[in-house]
Amino acid sequence: RELSAWVPREKDALLFQARDGGIIADKSKTFMRVVDALKLNDGIIDRRDKVVFHTLRHTFGSWAAQRGVPLQVIAELMGHDTITITKRYAKLAPDQKRRAMAHIDSMFHEATPDL
Repeated sequence: RELSAWVPREKDALLFQARDGGIIADKSKTFMRVVDALKLNDGIIDRRDKVVFHTLRHTFGSWAAQRGVPLQVIAELMGHDTITITKRYAKLAPDQKRRAMAHIDSMFHEATPDL
């Protein structure tokens, strides 16, 4: 949520711009300057809990899975070579199987009207 205030609203705008307004060469370094400015890692001791540049990718995958985006689509958008890596996000969307079964159930009901 803290980053949402920094997200540009223009379609092709850059989230992390160089100081001269162009494309930055080292996104990770710029990202960490923003994280430091927002104090996102203040008080966090365990390095596994710290916000790093890769956090953006993981957040994207997590949010996509939670919103029901199919894992194959997430894999393609994230550039994963295999679905195996993407499956780590499946646990974030437990309702997908239930929704799929509900669709299948409704297909059977539509195919077999009451006599």
